[in-house]
Amino acid sequence: MSSNYAPLTIEALEKTLSDNQNYARENQKLKKDLIAARRQCWKCDEHISQARTNERKIAGSRIEKLKTKFEKKKEDLRLIYANDLDKKDKEIERLEKVLQRRKKQIVILQKAVLKYEGNAPARRDAHSQKDRARSYKSTAVKQYFPLPNCKLRMITSDCLFI
Repeated sequence: MSSNYAPLTIEALEKTLSDNQNYARENQKLKKDLIAARRQCWKCDEHISQARTNERKIAGSRIEKLKTKFEKKKEDLRLIYANDLDKKDKEIERLEKVLQRRKKQIVILQKAVLKYEGNAPARRDAHSQKDRARSYKSTAVKQYFPLPNCKLRMITSDCLFI
């Protein structure tokens, strides 16, 4: 029995050996293909990473451009508002000067009124109220209105009232 099995086993072993050699050849071919695919894949990964880097650079430059535009607009607005503030400050100074002049004019008018009231006739005189009013008015007219239907004109050292 052993003789019957021996040739079959040798044939089977030879067949198995040839099959293994074929598998080894195919395996070598597959290994070469796998190495080539890995190289190609590595190149693809490199291209992808390079593309991502380029995208980041482009996005960064766009962001920088937007930042510079924003800063420029912000500076322009600051200049505009500063100019407006300067104008408003000048206007405030002008109005303060006008206010000071008006205050001086009010003081001068108050002095004139006090002076006029000092020259006005007394309230307890023999004249009736109509006569007193007429007399008071005529005194004012004579003192401040030398010409008929004329506005009050009073010249002082500081200002001119019209």
